Amino acid sequence: MRVGRVLSNAGGVYTVETGGTVVEAHLRGRVKQNRNVVSAGDLVEIEQSAEAKVIASVLPRANCLARRRAGPRVQVRGVTPCRGSPNTLTSGKTVPGSEQVIVANLDQLAAVFAVGRPGANWSMVDRLVAHARLGGIHTLLVLNKTDLGKVDPPQLGNYLDLGLELLRVSAVTGEGTDALADRLRGRVTALAGQSGVGKTSLLNALVPGLGLRVREVSRATGLGRHTTVRAELFPFLGGGYVADTPGIGYMAMTDSDPARVEGGFAEIEDAAAGCRFNNCLHRAEPGCAVTRGVRQGAIPGRRHRSYLRLLEEAEAVLPY
Repeated sequence: MRVGRVLSNAGGVYTVETGGTVVEAHLRGRVKQNRNVVSAGDLVEIEQSAEAKVIASVLPRANCLARRRAGPRVQVRGVTPCRGSPNTLTSGKTVPGSEQVIVANLDQLAAVFAVGRPGANWSMVDRLVAHARLGGIHTLLVLNKTDLGKVDPPQLGNYLDLGLELLRVSAVTGEGTDALADRLRGRVTALAGQSGVGKTSLLNALVPGLGLRVREVSRATGLGRHTTVRAELFPFLGGGYVADTPGIGYMAMTDSDPARVEGGFAEIEDAAAGCRFNNCLHRAEPGCAVTRGVRQGAIPGRRHRSYLRLLEEAEAVLPY
């Protein structure tokens, strides 16, 4: 039995790299019982059957990037697929509102946003940064389309104050792409962000000959239009992998205990040490050092609002 990394899935045929060789494999029946259980980035065990290569099992995930499926929020029973082995899920059904894993086993998340259209969705950037911090994933901020302007959005200061690294790049002029390539080399990295920020264009600039299809931002709405429909890992020259991900309109926070959500926001976690109560959730509790910090301007109100939204979503999907 060989271990490989899933690069992509097209119609139930999985492309897997194992031992420097790329093969195609199908899911074994008992693995197939859990729909969409295998995602790009998963480490899998492959067996050679009489007719074809099959994925016999999925190894435990270290972390993942996920989003919520379409549909109303529901309570999710059992083990979340971002932690542990996907084969341990108690239900193999696709549950409306439940978590959809985009890519697994990341070393790094590159949160991509852009100068000009579409305007930066700072709530989404907060989600990406929080998701990565909770999963122990290194975060890199990538400001794309610098050919359209050189003035940094003022909101960037919130993240630079936290010590996050920022790269200013342009897929059109090539500015900053060498520095970005250096950060990607030797790591498993997902380029993530809303549609239209130029993730696929950046990949085309970073991986010569890749030729992925791109679409322009809609002139009518100023919003991005989806090009990438599913995540796919590409081996990176010099080592590592880089994932192109679908435009994320709504990220899931289903793998977090509500009490842990503050850990996705460094400034809130730091301030929480001064709260009167150990179980303070930083809403309106007496003696809350976080809300006091917001009132005094030490914690940006925008970041606190993002925290509260993620807290509510984590509470909405508590296991039962």
